[in-house]
Amino acid sequence: MKKKQTLRRLLALGLCLSEINSPAMRALTPVLIVLLLSSCGSTRTVYVKVPYVPISSELTADTPQPTIPDNMTWSQSLQLNVLAFSAIGQCNLDKAAIRKIEQERQK
Repeated sequence: MKKKQTLRRLLALGLCLSEINSPAMRALTPVLIVLLLSSCGSTRTVYVKVPYVPISSELTADTPQPTIPDNMTWSQSLQLNVLAFSAIGQCNLDKAAIRKIEQERQK
């Protein structure tokens, strides 16, 4: 907490000094900025283990395939197309859900 307050004070001081037109004060501003940047260099990275989230079995289950009769009428062909397109649509929804899960894992 003290480090943040010190950084804020130095930044405010640097901004105030940059408004003064004397050469000494203009030279002091980059020095303060370097001090500001170097004080942030002591941060440490802590890695946290994230629990594994399994993909639900309904997303990875087989999509039912419509049966194709040997002799087909035109109306049966249209019904088959409806079933096939709904199966493809369900596959696309499942894949989109799996992609969303994978994107959440990578964050």
